[in-house]
Amino acid sequence: MGVAVFLKEENPFILKQVLGRPLAYFPVKEAKKVFSEVYISGIDLSFAERKDIFSAEELFKEIEDGEEIFFSYPSVVGIFSEDVIEARESGSCLFTLKGKTAGGILKKGEKVSEIRRKIEVEGVRVENNFSFIEALEILRFRKIEEIISEGGLILDPYSTWIDEDVGVEEGAVIEPNVTIKGWVKIEKGAMVKSYTYIENVPENMEKPEKPIIIRKNASVGPFSRLRKETEIGEEARIGNFVEVKKSTIEKGVKALHLTYIGDAEIGERSNIGAGTITCNYDGFQKNKTKIGKRVFVGSGVELVAPVEVEDDVYIGAGSTVTERVPSFSLAIARARQVIKEKWVLKKRKFWKEKLKKS
Repeated sequence: MGVAVFLKEENPFILKQVLGRPLAYFPVKEAKKVFSEVYISGIDLSFAERKDIFSAEELFKEIEDGEEIFFSYPSVVGIFSEDVIEARESGSCLFTLKGKTAGGILKKGEKVSEIRRKIEVEGVRVENNFSFIEALEILRFRKIEEIISEGGLILDPYSTWIDEDVGVEEGAVIEPNVTIKGWVKIEKGAMVKSYTYIENVPENMEKPEKPIIIRKNASVGPFSRLRKETEIGEEARIGNFVEVKKSTIEKGVKALHLTYIGDAEIGERSNIGAGTITCNYDGFQKNKTKIGKRVFVGSGVELVAPVEVEDDVYIGAGSTVTERVPSFSLAIARARQVIKEKWVLKKRKFWKEKLKKS
């Protein structure tokens, strides 16, 4: 028996985002496993006017009344498993939402009045938040099962959230308590560690310019955050409390602690010390930071963009870098340390005398 999620046509849940897609997307995805063409009619698809992967524009085709109907359900959309196979020979499938016909399968040439019920589908009717969550769980586990069947490893499916558009290659590992949303690609051998949050869903819900990519044998987490237009190179390591946005991290780069990398390019084998910040925003626009290959950035460094650090550079801890640093240089940009011996004793004596007078 297949599992279905039924959506009432007048119910706004059909447009809700689930795993990065409108809920109405999933009936078509499942039906396409069975039928060569899928149509949907009788529903307001105004949200599909957006030309992006989150709309139904590329998925749904409206047809006029009177055209051939091979499969229909009354006033509902069903998300069907591959058990729905009897209509395969018909070559196409139509879900009608406003029609009053009984559910069933039609062969070519048959009239609606001749519909015969041939398939019973077990399902959940989405009419409130509770049933919406139940439907969501069905879809979430289907995605997780798909990833595992293709060779990816999800250590705890019950605590992992992965959107429909996430690609996980064979040999990649996702630890417990991870959230991955939007257009993301995780390559072979990569690891996403616990409590990592990866999101590539623009506010306007349009298709992102490019996916977030975690390359082969790279490691992200625990407690990391990746945002739009980020690429983590092969064997790179992004560690705890590190956020990366709109940046390219090349092969072998390490940024392991308490760091913000935004609008940056970081060359191969560079090391980004704890507490490093790329100061990319000047109050009006975002600016670029370029860091070359084999650069050592000490702890607590601020890189004020736009700025470029060339290959094979050392930057001293605590520096604020505002100008280009040429190759093979040591950059130190911090105030000189001053020591005033016995200053504390003098300070204490001052306050002791002042308190006596008061």
